This record gives sequence, C-alpha cells and structure tokens, in this order.
Amino acid sequence: FFFFNDTATTEIYTLSLHDALPISTPASPADALLAWKSSLGNPAALSTWTNATQVSICTTWRGVACDAAGRVVSLRLRGLGLTGGLDALDPGAFPSLTSLDLKDNNLAGAIPASLSQLRALATLDLGSNGLNGTIPPQLGDLSGLVELRLFNNNLAGAIPNQLSKLPKIVQMDLGSNYLTSVPFSPMPTVEFLSLSLNYLDGSFPEFVLRSGNVTYLDLSQNGFSGPIPDALPERLPNLRWLNLSANAFSGRIPASLARLTRLRDMHLGGNSLTGGVPEFLGSLSQLRVLELGSNPLGGPLPPVLGHLKMLQQLDVKNSSLVS
Repeated sequence: FFFFNDTATTEIYTLSLHDALPISTPASPADALLAWKSSLGNPAALSTWTNATQVSICTTWRGVACDAAGRVVSLRLRGLGLTGGLDALDPGAFPSLTSLDLKDNNLAGAIPASLSQLRALATLDLGSNGLNGTIPPQLGDLSGLVELRLFNNNLAGAIPNQLSKLPKIVQMDLGSNYLTSVPFSPMPTVEFLSLSLNYLDGSFPEFVLRSGNVTYLDLSQNGFSGPIPDALPERLPNLRWLNLSANAFSGRIPASLARLTRLRDMHLGGNSLTGGVPEFLGSLSQLRVLELGSNPLGGPLPPVLGHLKMLQQLDVKNSSLVS
C-alpha cells in the first residue's frame, strides 16, 4: 500500500485514474440523429432537424415520434430520396425505438449488425433501397420483432437461420434480392412470408410446411423444383394467397388443394406442371385470381370453373389446352 500526503501528487494520481476509466454515456437521440443526418450529406428532406431540444425533436422533426415521456419510439422516413448508409446511425441512442421505417430511399452499404441493439424494435422496414452484403445474423436477437421487411435490395448469400427463431415474427418479406439459401427452422408465428425473386432452389421448403399459421406465401421467381406437396392444405390450412409461379415445380396440381377453401389467389404459372386443369378448382369458391399459364398442362378447360362467382382473373395461356 502507498499513501500520498502531497495534495498535488494526489490530484495527479486521481486524474490519471480517471483517464484510465472513462465513463461512457450514450449520445442523446438528437445528437445521434444530427450525426446521421450529417453523414447523409444534410439532405433538404431533413431540414426540420435543427434547434435540437427535447420538445422540438418530438414535435417538429420530420418522421420522429415520441411517447408521453419524450422518448423516441418511431423513426419513419419513407420515400425521401435519402442517400448514404446506416453505419453512422447510433442505435444506442434509441433504447425505446419500436419502429424504424426507411423504405423507398436510396440507402446503400451493408445492414449494420449494431441494429441488434434496438432491443425494443417491433418493426424494421428497409425495403426498396440499395443495401448490399449479407443479412446480419444478429438481427435474430431482436426478440420483439413482429415485422421484418428487407425486400428489393441487393442482399446476397444465405439467409441466416437466426431470423427463423424470432419468437414474435408475423410478417417477413425478403423478396427481390440475391439470396441463395434459406436454412430456416419452423416459424410458428409467421403469417406473411415472401421469399420471391431470389436464387433459392431445391424442393418445396420443409420449414414452410411446418409454419402452420402462414396465410400469405410467395415463393415465386426462384428455382424450386419437384412436386407441389400433397400435404400443403393439411399443414397450411389458413392459406389465402399462394404464389409458386416462375419456378420449376413439376407433376400434377395436387387434388388435395381442394381443401384450401379460404384461398383467394392461386398463382402457379410458369412451371412444368402437367395432368390438365383439375376440376376441383371449380370448388374453391373464394378464388379471385387463378393463374395457371405457361405450364404444359394439356387437356380441356373444365366448364366447372364457371362456378367461380368471385373470379376476376383467369390465366391459362400457353398451357397446351384443347378447346
């Protein structure tokens, strides 16, 4: 043990100890937003982000919403032509943020793994930007996430399995990217699932058949092949919207699909389906859209399709039908 009686020595020692153990305080929401605005080139669309006070940020700053306690809970900046990236946005400044909506901008670069620090987040919408790289698996740490939309970007590689383990996820749209595989586990809470327009292949995904609450399913414009599963209606009894078009599915249209009595839209065009247009389709009384075109189906068009009183669109072109 050492004892210092000299006051000057004590002060020097205290200062050096303080320097060695800095106390880190997170940036205020206003400072964090202004820093991000600066990184975006101070766009005119965010000209109201000025005169930072606790009141102004919640009342006059475009796209910013707060709760009764003045905490920032929502950042909604859709379609403002923002350019730049997300790296300069400090998620540590927004512990209460429940919604981050940056859809329809021109943001580029990678999705930062640090967004996983937004632990209160329920909605993350980064759709229709120019984001690239892989999807960070850390997004699977957002345990309160209900809606995840990353569609229409330039994201590539495998979709992280961690996303399938989000315990509250209801809507997931990863369509229109360059994603190559989907090693998912079953998703019991998801209702809306779109993986359309990617580079996915293999047979009909087993995890989808084990995600029994799906009502909207879009696997279109991929490279899926093999038969459409007979078990589809049993496993996904609540389907209202089914899009399997522009893949390489083959074989007959399963007769079991007659049990999808809630189905409103069925898109099966652009595959390699054979065996004719099945008569059971005439029993799907809720159908509004029936798309079967560009398949080598053959055979006649069943007159029973005339019983579909709700039908608004029927596509059977290029299906080798016999009139």
